[in-house]
Amino acid sequence: MECYDIDIKKTPDNNADFIRAEEKLLHQFIVARKLFKSNQWNNLDFSNDDVIVLDSSGLYEDEKKISFHILIRNGFYFKNIQDHKLFHKEFKEWYLEKGFDLHTDDIYTKNRPLRCFGSRKMNSKRYLRRSPYNTKSNCCKNELLFSTYVNINDKEVVYTRDEDL
Repeated sequence: MECYDIDIKKTPDNNADFIRAEEKLLHQFIVARKLFKSNQWNNLDFSNDDVIVLDSSGLYEDEKKISFHILIRNGFYFKNIQDHKLFHKEFKEWYLEKGFDLHTDDIYTKNRPLRCFGSRKMNSKRYLRRSPYNTKSNCCKNELLFSTYVNINDKEVVYTRDEDL
């Protein structure tokens, strides 16, 4: 399973434009991630049905903020946080090089997990909820909304170093 944290603080004031910006950002992220291929990671393809989006967009310090947690449940998991971090770094370098306007935060450290579904940060009114932009998010079992949940049939992603190719 892959997880991503996407935040944008500068957003349109107009509600309709804000919603279009959210939809565009999600679409752009999914397209970029599907196009990304790496020789160093096996079996990381996915379909739209594998994508779960959690949303905590809304007011942030008197400004609107777009904030998504994206989980890709493609039947694989990373061996450890370092491998997940390596994969994210490679993906981020790729999408920046290709000109995608994405803003994924680096969340892959020992002490910085994704927030739990239904929670909110201290002193914030924005809570992490199922996204209205993603059908899977609205109809899946609750355990799939937690980044730590691994299905019994999931397989470990294998990282191949350049010298192994």
